Amino acid sequence: MQGESVVIQTIYRGYATRAKIKEAQRKMLEGAKVDVVYRRGTIVSGCHLFLSVKRCGLSWKFIGRSEHHMDTFYGYVYREQTMEILAEHNRKCKEQKERLKEEHRRDMKIKYEGWEESKESVEQQSIHMMQDFMKGKKKDEDPLAELKAWQYDKVLQVLLKNLALVDPIKACSFDLQKQEGKMVLICNPILGKNAGGHGILKFAGQRRILNDQRRAIRRYDKNLKKKRMQEESLGLPLTLY
Repeated sequence: MQGESVVIQTIYRGYATRAKIKEAQRKMLEGAKVDVVYRRGTIVSGCHLFLSVKRCGLSWKFIGRSEHHMDTFYGYVYREQTMEILAEHNRKCKEQKERLKEEHRRDMKIKYEGWEESKESVEQQSIHMMQDFMKGKKKDEDPLAELKAWQYDKVLQVLLKNLALVDPIKACSFDLQKQEGKMVLICNPILGKNAGGHGILKFAGQRRILNDQRRAIRRYDKNLKKKRMQEESLGLPLTLY
């Protein structure tokens, strides 16, 4: 049996090594592997989208197709942004757990006079664990547990909760504007799904522009004025910018 086990281990190790070499060669030729990890209808910022998500490591690409807008919206979340969103999520979960613990301690002190968690006996702790078990509470299913970067499915759920559909930052080039689409998908760790509003380059207000952008913006203003005149003559809502 020992001799046969050595043969089995040798065969498996050879197979595992060849698989690793093959994967390394594929990465050198094709780059990192891209997987489609999500594909279903989703409501984002009150708009129904047929959403597809592609993952490459901790970088994500969101593709949302809207029948209402008759357009396709794109969004990108790279590794650095994913780590920021994950850190913000873990911070909120930690604060929530601390708040719940403090509420539990306060309720126990009110219910049992002189109660202190540090003075609980091993028997009392085992009773509380048994009560939690009977109620169906499990540590593995803790919704406030800290998420790790390799838990891709849970990280995706956090990104989907923070996904928002906003107006793009208008580009000076018309070719770039066509590539952006009417709206873009973003994940902001602070604003989350409530993100919205116009892009920071809205052509209004103080009109602070760079010298190399003047010709492009003048052409943009001229075409925008022409477009508004056409919309006004047809009784359509005017384009804001």
